[in-house]
Amino acid sequence: MNKNKKRANILSKMSKFEKIFWLTIIILTVIFIILQTLATLNKSQSDAPKEALDSVIIGINLDKADNNISLNIKQEIASINSAIDINIDNIFASVQKNIDPFLDFHYSVVGEYIELGAMATDRINETIQKKLFGADFQNSVKEAFKKIDIKYDESINSHIQMIHESATLNIDYKLNNEILSRLENDISSFTSMQEGKLSLILGAKLIPKIAQAISTKIALKASSKFLLKSSTKAGAKYATTGTAALAGTTCGPFVWICSPLLAITAWFSTDAIVINIDEYYNRDEFKREILEVINEQKSILKDNAKLEYKHSFEELSKNIRLKYKNTAIKKLKIKEQF
Repeated sequence: MNKNKKRANILSKMSKFEKIFWLTIIILTVIFIILQTLATLNKSQSDAPKEALDSVIIGINLDKADNNISLNIKQEIASINSAIDINIDNIFASVQKNIDPFLDFHYSVVGEYIELGAMATDRINETIQKKLFGADFQNSVKEAFKKIDIKYDESINSHIQMIHESATLNIDYKLNNEILSRLENDISSFTSMQEGKLSLILGAKLIPKIAQAISTKIALKASSKFLLKSSTKAGAKYATTGTAALAGTTCGPFVWICSPLLAITAWFSTDAIVINIDEYYNRDEFKREILEVINEQKSILKDNAKLEYKHSFEELSKNIRLKYKNTAIKKLKIKEQF
């Protein structure tokens, strides 16, 4: 109560000018305090780190890692090529096992007449394919290329991981979690679209052509051998048929039965003799020729497969790196002090 009276006395003693002066001082002081507070708050906000987009940092990282990425591509392709060699060798292993059974068939009386009939009906290639390649050949091809695809997928995934680690070096994962997750999903979808395409192309289109090429070359070789044997067999059969007819005269009243039987027996006996002679002198050489044809086509298939998988791998790597380079990454930007 006394304090209030004292303040009232002091104010009553002040002149009007003094009252205005001190009121102005108080108002200016309050305004100064408010402005100073706002300036401090604004300064602290401007000095705080801000998010900014950086569209070049990934490109710089990948350029620095270019030599390592190129080396990794070579290593992964070499690994895929090894899988191609192993699995294509497995495809043709069964074909090579069928060579001796095929030759047994080829150097038999029944086999020769079946092949002659197939030539007459233009189905010799089909006959040879069935004997050499067997019923399970297409399944073997599918299984082999399935294994190659698995190896290819493993290699490309390993390579993508290397690209990811190189591209995101010194990048704030927490800040860029959404961006990187979206990028990884995009790459996963892109690579999934490529899966199985190569094996489909090579297995469905190239393998039948190679099987056809092998059977055609063997058929041509077999045909030329038939022509060489024909003249020999013709002379031998003429002689044996005449002998059989002469022998038929000893059959008496049953000559009408005996002579044809003797002629048929002589005919096929001559076939068997000529075929046995041909097999004795030519089987090993014919087997070597068949192996050469098979190995030639096997090498063609390997070279084509390696070229296709290499091209696919390199293109996929290039496209994935481009996706990373086109991605803007967030980083914290701190205002410079002057």
